[in-house]
Amino acid sequence: MKLEGDSPFSRLIYPIPQKDGLGIHSTICLSGETHFGPDTEQLKSINFDVSRNLENKFEKSISKYWSKIKDRNLVPDYSGIRTKIGANDFCIQNNKINQNISLINLFEIESPGLTSSFAIGEFVKNLVIENK
Repeated sequence: MKLEGDSPFSRLIYPIPQKDGLGIHSTICLSGETHFGPDTEQLKSINFDVSRNLENKFEKSISKYWSKIKDRNLVPDYSGIRTKIGANDFCIQNNKINQNISLINLFEIESPGLTSSFAIGEFVKNLVIENK
């Protein structure tokens, strides 16, 4: 979901993590807009629609760290699907398709692991070198 109007924040806000993820947090994109998410829900089929029905769920969660959300408008924004392997762990797959093509998949690495782990980056870099 996206907050209409000016951002009330100058930094990222992360609530206390929940069992299925980091909770609905606040981020500020490069244009200065405030985005809230992600939420966590199990899907039975692939669907990237963002429902306005989520507004109450988001408002309830956001109000735990920002009470003025009730005075502002949330609008549906973009969505994505993050896979879960069920073991509450992560998986790195290295698939050599042929002599010239390899596919490296990184599954279920919770934020900020993928963007902040030098060890994972070094491991993947070595896979890329091995696959050449």
